[in-house]
Amino acid sequence: MHLPLFILDSKRLAARVAMLAIGMSAAAAMPVHADAIGVRAGFYGWNPDFDGHVKSGGDRVDLHNDLGIDDDNATVFYVAIEHPLPLLPNVLLQHTQLDTDATHQLSRTFTFDDTTYTAADTVKTNLDLSHTDATLYYELLDNWVELDLGLTIRHFDKGVKITALNAAKSSTLDIDSTIPMLYASARFNLPLTGLYVGVDGNGIGYSGNTLFDYRAMVGYETKIGLGAELGVRNFDLKYKDGDDKANVKVDGMYAELFYHF
Repeated sequence: MHLPLFILDSKRLAARVAMLAIGMSAAAAMPVHADAIGVRAGFYGWNPDFDGHVKSGGDRVDLHNDLGIDDDNATVFYVAIEHPLPLLPNVLLQHTQLDTDATHQLSRTFTFDDTTYTAADTVKTNLDLSHTDATLYYELLDNWVELDLGLTIRHFDKGVKITALNAAKSSTLDIDSTIPMLYASARFNLPLTGLYVGVDGNGIGYSGNTLFDYRAMVGYETKIGLGAELGVRNFDLKYKDGDDKANVKVDGMYAELFYHF
């Protein structure tokens, strides 16, 4: 079953995105730009807990109690490119590999995507919320306080798949969508130390659907640009469209290494 997320009314969504783009252009009327091209590339390991439930034309299915999904490991890779060209935005590309598998003996009967599973079934579930981001942003401040504002385009192409290992039946809830999100980042550099604290995130709310994905961190960057960061990341999705519902929260600690040159 296809889950279209926030693209339920393309005309209204397009209008709101246009308004957001106008607001961003106004905010970037006097952007701050780097003196030269700068690149920051890094990766981090994320240890998130999965919580919540999904529903597809049947019963509400709890990720933990019904399917046995708990915590897992995720990886994130990114590269950000900043340049001195006026009016053109900077670019951040990022991929989050966010998927988990669980095998669980059911304790009750439920129906998901027109398929009924019983307490006699052992099911394997794959929950894959992996996504790729392309973010265009402007630097509004660039001193001991750094402030960025922009727009992220996020693409999902996986979803939820439940398969009974002792019977020839399976069901899916597909997420194959590209959505726009507001992006913001703030970083506070502690003078003469290399230490910093910060927050960043993406978010959108539309027709009762919301997706908020944000981080809080503390980090250290050496004079040669090598750095490390510790923080927490929270991914919170709420979706409703008729009998299809999803309320999924993924959060946990992460540890990052990066190089800034």
